[in-house]
Amino acid sequence: MIRHRDEMIRIFSVAIMLFASVISLVSRESVNDESFSGHQNPMTFKSIMEVFEERYGISFIYDSSLPTDGVFIGVISENLKLEEALSILFEGTDFKWKVQRKYVVLTLNPLSVKNQDRYRTESDIHGDTLADNTVEQADTLMESRISSMRVPDRNIAQTGLSRLDGKKFKSAFSFMSTPDVIKTIQQLPGVAAGTELMSGLFVHGGIGSDNLYLIDGVPLYQVSHLAGLFSSFNPDIVQSLDFYKSGFPARYGGRLSSVVDVRTQDGDFQNYSGVFSIGLIDGRIQFGGPIVRGRTSFNVSARRSWLDVITTPIMAIKNAMQKDKKNKTGFGYAFGDFNGRITHLFSGDSKLTFNVYYGNDALTLKNKNSLKTNINNIANEYFGTTLLKVNWGNFLTSVNWSKHLLNGMDISMSTFYTRYDSKYFQIDKEWDLETDQYDEYAEKMLSRIQTAGYKADFDWVVSKSNRLRFGVNYQYDFYNPKYRLSDKTEISSQEVYNDEMMTSDRRDAHEASVYVEDEINLGGWFGADIGLRYSLFGVRGKAYHSLEPRAAFNFKFCTAGSFKVSYAEMSQFCHQVRTVNIDIPTYFWAPSAEKIPPMHSRQLAAGVYLDLSHAVTFNVEGFYKWMNHLREYNGRKTLFPSLNNWENFLSEGRGVAYGLEVEAGWKTERLDLAAYYTLSWSKRKFDDFSRDWFFDKNDSRHKFTVNAAYKFSDKIDAYASWNYSTGSRFTIPTHYTVNEGTAGQNMGLNGDYILFSEPNNAKLPDYHRLDIGINFHRKSKKRGLEQVWNLSIYNVYSRLNALTCYVSQEYDESAGKRKYEAKAYGAIPIIPSFSYTVRF
Repeated sequence: MIRHRDEMIRIFSVAIMLFASVISLVSRESVNDESFSGHQNPMTFKSIMEVFEERYGISFIYDSSLPTDGVFIGVISENLKLEEALSILFEGTDFKWKVQRKYVVLTLNPLSVKNQDRYRTESDIHGDTLADNTVEQADTLMESRISSMRVPDRNIAQTGLSRLDGKKFKSAFSFMSTPDVIKTIQQLPGVAAGTELMSGLFVHGGIGSDNLYLIDGVPLYQVSHLAGLFSSFNPDIVQSLDFYKSGFPARYGGRLSSVVDVRTQDGDFQNYSGVFSIGLIDGRIQFGGPIVRGRTSFNVSARRSWLDVITTPIMAIKNAMQKDKKNKTGFGYAFGDFNGRITHLFSGDSKLTFNVYYGNDALTLKNKNSLKTNINNIANEYFGTTLLKVNWGNFLTSVNWSKHLLNGMDISMSTFYTRYDSKYFQIDKEWDLETDQYDEYAEKMLSRIQTAGYKADFDWVVSKSNRLRFGVNYQYDFYNPKYRLSDKTEISSQEVYNDEMMTSDRRDAHEASVYVEDEINLGGWFGADIGLRYSLFGVRGKAYHSLEPRAAFNFKFCTAGSFKVSYAEMSQFCHQVRTVNIDIPTYFWAPSAEKIPPMHSRQLAAGVYLDLSHAVTFNVEGFYKWMNHLREYNGRKTLFPSLNNWENFLSEGRGVAYGLEVEAGWKTERLDLAAYYTLSWSKRKFDDFSRDWFFDKNDSRHKFTVNAAYKFSDKIDAYASWNYSTGSRFTIPTHYTVNEGTAGQNMGLNGDYILFSEPNNAKLPDYHRLDIGINFHRKSKKRGLEQVWNLSIYNVYSRLNALTCYVSQEYDESAGKRKYEAKAYGAIPIIPSFSYTVRF
């Protein structure tokens, strides 16, 4: 039955591609420049500009602070040329416009700028900065940043796409008063966050390690600081983010569940600007500006925590207050990251960009102790020390060259290198002064994955109704986890025992892919994105092939509404081997092998998307996802997975996920209100664990989020977020067997077996919390500074949401049977925080 269903889906996807190709050919003949219809209803300037982009095949270039939300009331004939339509649109306004090739440069009339501070923008614009426009912009704006407006979401065929700019992260809730990219995504429908406060993303039944994270097109393998408390993305340098959870374009591949494509921003080509922020446990700085005005710019940002600065004196005071001065404890933790970007603009629409990212976490724990004993009037004294060091982090760099050709084609070529390292070291020493015995036990672990690659992408605007993308990618992956264990004993400085074990599993892998996408637009009523991706993966003489069709369609049934449907297949060639379900640096990455085929998913999604008015939006989207060759660790719950035969500890299974997602938004000049609801199911089928299908650990039936932001004035704005979700799942015993000869209070012990009906057969209590925050702004016109005080409260009503559950057992003598009791434990109360930020 499953085989026939798979064949039907593949036949359906191929038929869709053939159908779209025919439509593409017809569209080139049927669509002409005279097809623009006038708009009788009032629309904003921004909305009309979006229509102009679609009809005339141009892009608007303008500073994001320009007042494009104003309403245009009038009629624009469909037979007008671009320049005539622009003259009617902007007649009587303060806007100035100029047509340059495929772009319309929009600025503000200098005579209308009474207070230039109003038009200062944050680093939240997106698109490419054009060298020949920067000088003109500098006359009207204090920050001469210009942006190429992206195609609006309503005109995009893909389902499950959320586009966020840098400003969105700065206005979202800030845990510890620090904005966080991943925690913003966690609030979106279809996403489960996993453990509270962690940076987990479990998308449409995903396993957490099946998300593709990109910084400027380069993959990032580990995306969290402090075991997930903060993500690795510094919001001060983020320009925009595209988040896909279904309807994946063919240009993305290598993961099953989602794509998080983060783009950092260029530095200003005319003026210097920056941000400095100090919070409760970390500080951030960002600075950018011209190296050669109008040609070369830089943008750098750095962030560091100072938990170690706080904990070091606290531990010193604690040690000093102890009676036994030989017992001492030391603790230190710090994380930091750095982003850098240099951009050079050549003549002829050519741009060269150099990017670098470095992030690192360092944890140190020291303990010295002594123990005196007196047994049978014989005094004895022991000394012991423990040292634990853990370091983990990422490094990546890339060089990108892009150029716009006169025939409507854009070329982008990149070479990149990315690396993830995790190092664990622990050593325990003990001295017995009576026997002069010395014992030493040490563990070392290194988990490393390195990737170097090259890719080339081509974007060709064939006609006003057809856009073709294609490209190639090659990357070399180097996996090198290592583990070393040593145990030795000395008596009177003479070695009497020494045992050492070292294991490693080095593997080289090669991955190559090619893709093609065809974007089609017929008169605004129909759009499609048809694509095909082929990947080849080789490791140790074993090769895997993957052919992944992608298809997305957009039917606009009215001016304010559209219906979308998509189908996508994805493959993942790397696997994360972990023994626990939280993000700690003791796991390692491994490639597909002879016994471990790549994971594969197929996802069908469809939805209705409505703009009910100028301020109200409403979306409903459903999805169904099949997953094959999933992996689940079945070994002992040790700190480190075994490197010798890790393939034997990964059980293979299948998964399905399906659900319905609802989004509603209401946005006015002062109020931004959004509500998200998710109804979903996530199931697994692992023969090693259960004969039947069972619910996944992160299966959460209901999820509901309400976000609100309100601007009281230019000086004060506030936000609030309420989150609710059904509790995650865990496993509890349901039956037991009693061995003969055991009775009474020993029932269940001495070799008795505890049985489980199925994995994840119970759930934790439902989760909910309220977060609030307020910003106080102060601007200095003379100095050009903006100061922002942020006060935030996490978990306002201090609900201790369950993090885990412990099941205890005891013998009930009156009933003559064993009794089980489950208790859930929460540990995160109300957390107030503050930060101070200066923008200059």
